[in-house]
Amino acid sequence: VLSKPQVTVHDNISCRVVCSVENGRDVTLSWYRGEEILNQTSSPDLNITLSLPLKVDEQNRDSYRCEAANPVSKETADVPHSCIESDPSKVTDGDESTRGFLIIAVISVLVASGLVGLAICLKKRRNRHSHADSPERKQDDILYAEITHIKPVDNQEERRGIPELDPLRDNPNLTLVYYTLQLHHMAASKDVNTA
Repeated sequence: VLSKPQVTVHDNISCRVVCSVENGRDVTLSWYRGEEILNQTSSPDLNITLSLPLKVDEQNRDSYRCEAANPVSKETADVPHSCIESDPSKVTDGDESTRGFLIIAVISVLVASGLVGLAICLKKRRNRHSHADSPERKQDDILYAEITHIKPVDNQEERRGIPELDPLRDNPNLTLVYYTLQLHHMAASKDVNTA
């Protein structure tokens, strides 16, 4: 007596199924798509259960059947409706959902990296400006130079009318001059009145 084959779904989303039947004398187990045999198995060991896995094509889910046959009779079983009726777009939805999370994660990492980079640039700029205004920086900007007084010779007339040199004439014992370099920010061109 030939048993009816059983089709069990192992993965509903990709529709992986297994057809099985109790083995008997000259029993073969086959998967068909329409009238085409896709796979077939048999065994001389009568104490085992024959089984045959199959991944059902999403486009032709309702055209598959499992058939157990011997020389006297045959029994068939169809792919369960839970597999046939599962919407192929659900697979896409799952993939799109995962893809959406991935895109959000990548964008979040890029935005966070940009913010960290911006913060570092602003901190460097702030440090540069604060260093320029610091007493140490001002000390570095003061330059010293030794001076030597030269008395004008007879053929040179003494230079007069240069206000910066007047203190030197009044105090010939000065031997050192210094000046300070100062950093001034220029106004943007739109702020300057050209009239």
